[in-house]
Amino acid sequence: MNFKYLLVTGVRPQYIKAAGLVYILKKEKIQENQIVIYDTGQHFSSSMSKKILKELDLKVIKPKTYNKKDDSTIIFTRSLSTLVGFIEKNGPFKVIVFGDANPTLIGSLAAYLTGMPLIHIEAGARRKLVEFEHYNSLITDVLADLKLCLTTRAYKCLIDEKNSLNVIKSGDIFYEYYQNLIVKNKIQRKTSNVKKRILISLHRPYNSNYKIYKRFFELMGKISYDVMWIIHPRNKRLIKQVIKNGQKGKTIKFIKPLSHIKLLEELSKTDMVITDSGGLAREAYYFRKPILMRRDNSGWPELKTIGCLDYITSKDSDEEVLLKIQWGMAVEYESNKNIFNDELGRKEGIKAILNIKKSKRIC
Repeated sequence: MNFKYLLVTGVRPQYIKAAGLVYILKKEKIQENQIVIYDTGQHFSSSMSKKILKELDLKVIKPKTYNKKDDSTIIFTRSLSTLVGFIEKNGPFKVIVFGDANPTLIGSLAAYLTGMPLIHIEAGARRKLVEFEHYNSLITDVLADLKLCLTTRAYKCLIDEKNSLNVIKSGDIFYEYYQNLIVKNKIQRKTSNVKKRILISLHRPYNSNYKIYKRFFELMGKISYDVMWIIHPRNKRLIKQVIKNGQKGKTIKFIKPLSHIKLLEELSKTDMVITDSGGLAREAYYFRKPILMRRDNSGWPELKTIGCLDYITSKDSDEEVLLKIQWGMAVEYESNKNIFNDELGRKEGIKAILNIKKSKRIC
């Protein structure tokens, strides 16, 4: 059976990973007409999808699966049924999903329902049980025929769950793609010892409220550093409300979502990142930037262990947050070793993607 590769995406980090996988597959002599990128359309705003897809030169199939008036359940089920129909009409495919967002689960269920081999990249990533991404990842790993783990912790999670069949600790299989992107676009790390710039991106639902935004807005007014604050499209009204009811600090500059290259360039210039995005935190680490995660102790504990990440929790006082900002602007953790770079694991993972032929489901 001659399988094509179906890369299921729907959110910005998955577009970037899809571009990385296309780069890998082409290096392995897979023809472009054998690679299909399917977009479930989780981003309603064109600023979060069209621009980055154009920049990454990704041609995606994106059926109309949502209406702004629909609730998330209707959107999910419609996206799933549409993808199942697409696979049945255009397969067979090796279905490849990334991470733990809703498109990950949609792709996984569609692969299972159609009997297609399912590959999960960044498998075994577990979160606190209250976060829906935890269950997306867990269900996907139960269904997956091949599971590539980014970290040792993720690998051990699958072993502990008695889900050890076809599990590979691959590290970041996109690592080479990232390095090529940085070199190709001549992005260089800042070398000055003068630290004066902070990049902020807060977009998750539990941070997208007036109380959180107002607090960070006021805290940024108390520091002497320049602040670049990326505003997610759904939070534009929120930040306008915060600014209207407060006094805008001279050091804060609000900006629209950046293209991926522009974001990497900004990371190269900034001195610290405050975010709730796991993807942005990982990219910040690649540039050796300290990270403050606005989460309650979940997200990249590996980076916490090596001393380049700390958490801003809901229990932290303003004084504690300001102290953590001071820590971030002072910490040094230079290392020539990247904990996500595993060359042997990466090669093994890529080989497994190319060789897998069967689904665990018997249709």
